[in-house]
Amino acid sequence: MALMKSDILTDDMARWKHKPDRRTLTVEIISVLLMLLFGLTAIDKAVQFERFYTELGKSPFLMDYQGWVAWGTPIVEAIVVFLLIYGGTPQLWGLYASVFLMSLFTGYIYLLLNYSYYTPCLCSAALESLTWEQHLAFNFLFLALAITATALREGQPTHKNNKP
Repeated sequence: MALMKSDILTDDMARWKHKPDRRTLTVEIISVLLMLLFGLTAIDKAVQFERFYTELGKSPFLMDYQGWVAWGTPIVEAIVVFLLIYGGTPQLWGLYASVFLMSLFTGYIYLLLNYSYYTPCLCSAALESLTWEQHLAFNFLFLALAITATALREGQPTHKNNKP
């Protein structure tokens, strides 16, 4: 028996009406939070590129890599956002990348706080009002969220069509 277009649409709509379980919902909420964080900071770094580039040149740990970091950071953050949006296996890759980036950013702030003579402000406008200790706590929170979502997502189906 041949499937009609209306049968396919009905099956597709039924899949989206399915109420996601807590695990899936948690992963999706954390993914949205990570998308907001990386998306907003990527846009902020791109819009204020000269400022970001200049501050990188003052960093005792990054001045030798100023150009690479200035161009690469917003590009990588944007790629992570698109991976998280896509779902399926790309979403899992985006979560792994989120853990990696948040580990790097958190480690960088820790190094600045404990081993640097100068702490340049490379934050997005939304985080500039935080102290360095608060920013470190913020990063630890988002690192914990990224790790949690990655652990929860690893046990889920990776094919995009299996996503509720």
